[in-house]
Amino acid sequence: MKKETISYVFAEVGLSFGLEISICIISKIRTTGISMSEGTILIVDDEQMIRELLVDMLNETGNFEIYTAQNGKDALEIASQHEIDLVLTDLRMPVMGGMELLAELRKRKPDISVVILTAFGRREDVIEALRLGASNFL
Repeated sequence: MKKETISYVFAEVGLSFGLEISICIISKIRTTGISMSEGTILIVDDEQMIRELLVDMLNETGNFEIYTAQNGKDALEIASQHEIDLVLTDLRMPVMGGMELLAELRKRKPDISVVILTAFGRREDVIEALRLGASNFL
């Protein structure tokens, strides 16, 4: 999928960050020490379209091993079975949200970098995520 298409679809689902998110994610991947040509990334979002768009975007960027989950509970199961370098997670999801996932990952696998992605972040959410050890909040 072309970046222009990704930007358009993000806009269509009501997310204001569009193509800028790809630049931010790529920048955050670089700061985690993951090579731009390899690494294992777990994408967690309850919206299948968003998961697919992020997978397509990352596949255009590098040769990552990518896993996806629709909620934090499923993500914890995947993280327990695989060596994950980076988690890109939505903040608000059913079953287990991004903040709960972050807290659990810090207990179980403290070396995993976690970036929280949301279109609805409040200042309090940013502060809490960074307090819990998020690598970044977009």
